[in-house]
Amino acid sequence: MWPIFIVVIARTTTFDIFIEESTWDTMASCTYGQYRSHPRPEHCDYQPAECSYNNEARVECKVRRKGGTTWRDMGDKPSIKIKKMKTDHAENDDYIFGTYTCAYAPNCNTLSTGSLHGSAYNLWQTEKVTLNNQIIRRGDVDANTQFRQAGIIAPLSKYAIVQLFRGADLIVGPVEYAMIETISDKAFMKKYFGSDYVLWEVAGISEYKRSGGVYKTVYEDGDINCDECAPVTPNCSWCAPSNLTSLSIQNTNRDAMLRYWAAELITNNWDGACLSSTNNNHFIALTPSGKYTFIPHGLDQAFYCKTQTTTATCSPIIECLSDTNCTKDSNHILNQLQFSIPPRRDCAYNEYRNMTPDNIITASVLGGVCLLLLAYYLKYNRSNRYRKI
Repeated sequence: MWPIFIVVIARTTTFDIFIEESTWDTMASCTYGQYRSHPRPEHCDYQPAECSYNNEARVECKVRRKGGTTWRDMGDKPSIKIKKMKTDHAENDDYIFGTYTCAYAPNCNTLSTGSLHGSAYNLWQTEKVTLNNQIIRRGDVDANTQFRQAGIIAPLSKYAIVQLFRGADLIVGPVEYAMIETISDKAFMKKYFGSDYVLWEVAGISEYKRSGGVYKTVYEDGDINCDECAPVTPNCSWCAPSNLTSLSIQNTNRDAMLRYWAAELITNNWDGACLSSTNNNHFIALTPSGKYTFIPHGLDQAFYCKTQTTTATCSPIIECLSDTNCTKDSNHILNQLQFSIPPRRDCAYNEYRNMTPDNIITASVLGGVCLLLLAYYLKYNRSNRYRKI
């Protein structure tokens, strides 16, 4: 009897972007140097398009290319940022990308000031979303999950099959992207932190991104007004640190900071805040408590089998590791999380996950052929074993 193969097909998230020919050509004309310049040229900024999520009706949206080492040409699987995506533009309703139950606690890590605090569900509803091309590595989705499982505020994320159209012509896809909740979005910040916050992106140097609530009077395009800062937090240095890469662990929530460090070690996130030689790829948020919170970002290279010395480059952890008691607490949290967090990947499995989708399909087909040949061999060999001579 031939073996029976049962294929289970799970629902796949899809994301289609429709861009007019002239707009596509405008976006394609943007060079990486122009994209990185300040101010960013108009043709490198957001352009009008239509978006369809999970084959739902097209809605208006705006899109632009993004990336550093993952920057790619328009026809070569570019990473995309999307904004102004509304369910109903007349009602100004942000788009809903999913609902996650808080009974599964890692989906709902939040400060007590966040609107998510005490909720039964985490609603992924926003006008912004990020589509990462995973050109170099594909760690985003699994690593974000493990950071959340460690008790850290981290973006919701999932894999999506993306298609990019130039007019009626399909240019890119269908191909897998990582769909990520956008951190530098007021919806994200209010949900996890509350209405009063300041947000910086750190990639070697810190760059002010946005502020909300009481901090709106403190920050104006990133410039600090110390006179306005005093009523918000106890001293101006907490509003305007001279260097975010020299924060003391006392300026952070100690337990959360140690959990962040443990999650970087568990995921081998060598291109992030605490294992990178350049203090790279993360966000830092400040709330009126005067405490800074680290948010993981750019996790595509997590789980990579790279030899990495476990010496922290983020100042709160450097300070911790120089203190016996703090080091002891750090090791305790690391051991606890390594035992309690279900493994999502390891170094060896990472090499499979980082294969391109085409290679995965090829490997799967070859594997299926090998199984069929093995089944045929066993059937033929068994029938010959009892053949009369």
